[in-house]
Amino acid sequence: MGNRKLKPWVIPAMVVIVIAILGAAVFGVSRLIGKDDNPSASTNPSQTQQQENVNKPTDSKNDDNSETEGTDPVETQETIKGYVNTFSGYTSLFAANGGNVTQDGSNFDKAGLNVEIYIEDDDDNIIKAFENGEIQFFAMTVNKMALVSKQLEDKGIQTVMPYFIDTSTGGDGIVTDNTVKNITDLKNVKIGMAKNSVSTAIPVWFLNESGLSEEEVQKIVDNFVLFDSTQEAVDAFVRGDVGAVSTWNMTGALEKENSHLLFSTASAEYLVIDGIVFNKEFAESHKDEVTAIIDALITTVNDINNDVNIQGYYDAIRSAVPDFSEYSNEDMAAEISYAKFLGFNGNLEALDVAEDIYKDFCKVWKQLGFETNEEYNLISDSYIVSLGSKWDGKENANDSSITNDAEDYVDQEALITQYAKVLFNGDSATFKTGYEQTNKELLDQFIKVAKVLNKTVIKISGHVNLGEGSSVWDEATQSYKIAPGFKSSEFAYKLSLMRAETVKEYMVSQGIDEDRIIIEGLGGDYPIDTNDTEEGRSNNRSCEISFYQAGY
Repeated sequence: MGNRKLKPWVIPAMVVIVIAILGAAVFGVSRLIGKDDNPSASTNPSQTQQQENVNKPTDSKNDDNSETEGTDPVETQETIKGYVNTFSGYTSLFAANGGNVTQDGSNFDKAGLNVEIYIEDDDDNIIKAFENGEIQFFAMTVNKMALVSKQLEDKGIQTVMPYFIDTSTGGDGIVTDNTVKNITDLKNVKIGMAKNSVSTAIPVWFLNESGLSEEEVQKIVDNFVLFDSTQEAVDAFVRGDVGAVSTWNMTGALEKENSHLLFSTASAEYLVIDGIVFNKEFAESHKDEVTAIIDALITTVNDINNDVNIQGYYDAIRSAVPDFSEYSNEDMAAEISYAKFLGFNGNLEALDVAEDIYKDFCKVWKQLGFETNEEYNLISDSYIVSLGSKWDGKENANDSSITNDAEDYVDQEALITQYAKVLFNGDSATFKTGYEQTNKELLDQFIKVAKVLNKTVIKISGHVNLGEGSSVWDEATQSYKIAPGFKSSEFAYKLSLMRAETVKEYMVSQGIDEDRIIIEGLGGDYPIDTNDTEEGRSNNRSCEISFYQAGY
């Protein structure tokens, strides 16, 4: 399987544990690195230690579980081991731990935890170690877990994701040549990506949400060009072998002349969600330890977001991740900016969409030829909810606002557009009598997309029908247009605007920020269907919903 990462690099340094005499009659285990006045600082172990310890986790936590302010310590000496890949979004784990192994004074140490975190960039190796019980947890996207959960379930292993570590905020995207202006244009080009990776799945999700038929989507999927690595896919795009590439390496892809960024997760903070995955049996029998890990991670995220002990946290990351070892603080901040660390509030926001993302990507992986289980209960909110009394109201609110004027976003092509076939009463902006619930269920699908694409602007365009004979089919554009001699009245424009306002009001009532939404009334100037049948006229009493990104 492929995985999402920013750079390939070597296995990080691990720690050699020695036994030292603490007193005349008392013995204990003492860590020989990272032991100074800075509780989060550590030093790099030698290359020999890296080679010897990479797959040989050893207990390294001492017996000092003294209570410290901020996190209630648990009573445990058991070592909890896990794997993560090299994506920068996972670095909060190293920051909380003080490095690869729990360091004195780190947030995990203050919680009475003994944690070892190893780097592994091959998903197959991660899953194998998890199946064999060598590790108790690993980090992975909700999107990829839609595939992995079924594989583990088939082997009798149940998993749970109790905490979301981060979301991709510009770390993943789609780069295309200049002929591709929106998602539906992808049907005209070959798309390259690393096989079995999140980069494979992202374009399919967009295609499913773009209003194309299942047959049209499958035709595009069949035209995917799969590569063994992201770099190979990017190279093929730069050479011109494919017209688009789905990748985490947008910078490399944009080196191609006449290319542009079609989409970036900077506009969709909850499309790719990273979480920490535990063996469910282990999590249930070690609930206090798992909760303590989550609590300590929230503390770490809040510290980093508020510039508290940045030097110590960055030093811990540098000691654990060789590829970052020479990074300045500015470089570290830039690297981490591709992910948004999630604390308590961020987890509550992610919970609002994570189950839908899981189910959506189960469908995506099925379209790509894999078996999945949409009913699998991967996500649990019980752990984060149990910390509500401590963290609720204690964090600064996450900024999900649009920084520019909404109108500035619609100067370019919409990323995706769909018609909301909401039924209205004739000559009215109220939902058709008897179809209110049907209309709301339809709009809920758009609201789900709006919450995932949370940094986009939504344009709602209202339509009316002008009666029989007012529309004709245009072969050139393969769409309907207003017939010669017909034009919309002032009432038609006003009514169509009122219908857009009705849809906006419902979306706002379901949690969508009204500052993200602009509305317009198009009258009957752009018919969606024929006005010569009752069904067609009903379809034209509708609204069109489009999603726009800034600056792409």
